[in-house]
Amino acid sequence: MPQGTKVVGKWTNTVLYVEQHLGSGANGQVYLVRSPAGRAAMKVCPSSSDIAMEWGLLEKLSARSSVFPKPMFIDDCAPDLYFYVMEWIAGEPFHRAAKNLSPTQFHDVVGALLAGFAELHATGHGFCDIKPENILVSATTPPSIRFVDVGGVTQFGRSVRQYTPFYDRGFWGLGSRKADASYDLCGVALAVLFTSVQPPDVLLGKSPEQRKEWLWKALRKFPSASYVPLIQRVLRGEVLDALQFQREWARAGSATARSRKNVRAASAAHPPSRSTSAATGKHRAAPSRRLHRQVDWTEWLMWTSLGMAVMVTMTAWASFLGLL
Repeated sequence: MPQGTKVVGKWTNTVLYVEQHLGSGANGQVYLVRSPAGRAAMKVCPSSSDIAMEWGLLEKLSARSSVFPKPMFIDDCAPDLYFYVMEWIAGEPFHRAAKNLSPTQFHDVVGALLAGFAELHATGHGFCDIKPENILVSATTPPSIRFVDVGGVTQFGRSVRQYTPFYDRGFWGLGSRKADASYDLCGVALAVLFTSVQPPDVLLGKSPEQRKEWLWKALRKFPSASYVPLIQRVLRGEVLDALQFQREWARAGSATARSRKNVRAASAAHPPSRSTSAATGKHRAAPSRRLHRQVDWTEWLMWTSLGMAVMVTMTAWASFLGLL
């Protein structure tokens, strides 16, 4: 819908004005709208059953978890426009926000993300469609995480209904498409890895084994080595709980912080010297005082011995020639 479109709810008579398109999902569009209560997000679906299902999930999840937007109302209008309105979350998608975060901030954001998944998993549901556009990072201190699409949320034990290939465990040949905690954690690990290494589209035409081979190579390029063993374990399905992932992520972050501290300490202990050698152009430490030259006694003894030998030789020749 273009900017300025007026939407009037059939049952609530609420008037909404479209300000901009926010994103697309598998079964609908999301718009930023102006409502009587202020700015809000409006999810539009072509099917009344889809909108009703999502609305029911949003009501249920937002009552038990703070990571989803708060629902406002559900309505429709002619012709065949089914929608619900929810809290608008201001923030940047995870992959964009990551580019502007310091290493410490990035560590904290991932920790907050895992806390959000632990909260969701406690309800018995998986997020499943883990793509960066569905995870918003707010510019608060510390940064907070919110999930903005319930379209892919699936009850544990059921088949995943919606997924994005690059963030899907099955795409990489790393497991099934059954909704469980480890499915989400695999998606989180992939999202974290792809903040520094972007998978090429050519992988869409490759086999799962070829994709997996690319994935293990990509892990070598992750900038913080302390996190790599943990990411590998998550991808292999060896970490089954979001809180366990969060604890191990915190430990890996502590190791990274210690490594940075040691590097700074080593640099402080061996600062670059300031004076320069004219011959080599290399910096050398300038002496604080003039040093006295030490006497080389070995050299002195050698020259004394040579002098005495010369004198003895000259005396012998003089005696032989009758000079003495």
